[in-house]
Amino acid sequence: MQEKIYTNYRLLLPHEEILGTIAIKDGIITDIQPGVVSQGQNGDGNYLLPGLIELHTDNLEKCVSPRPGVRFPIELAAVNHDRDLISSGITTVCDAIAIGDVNPKDDSLRIHHYGEMIDAIAEGQAAGRFSTSHYLHLSCELGYGLL
Repeated sequence: MQEKIYTNYRLLLPHEEILGTIAIKDGIITDIQPGVVSQGQNGDGNYLLPGLIELHTDNLEKCVSPRPGVRFPIELAAVNHDRDLISSGITTVCDAIAIGDVNPKDDSLRIHHYGEMIDAIAEGQAAGRFSTSHYLHLSCELGYGLL
């Protein structure tokens, strides 16, 4: 694979921030240098940062039901959720899907739609609809079985 060069970017390094140039080959950083070169993609002094990892988010539930009594189609909500994540710089996410709820008598999104949310994430990922890499983080509400 051809080496890609990104120049005139602000780079946050472990101990300093520089205006510099970064070279990447086969997805691996091969060189970082201060200063601007004449070749490569010019960043115009903007930041070039690694993607962030979100280890636990309930945001999909909020996209499906942003307020009481409102329900968006789950597939549409999953794509909207993905767009929220990538616009925040999150490139990898563990989508927390609760199995059960604190009160089983509620008409809860968690109780009745968790399977559809899991399917929407899996199908969206497989179909390439997402910009972020999605993984499932299933959480069991222990109090659910005790009520």
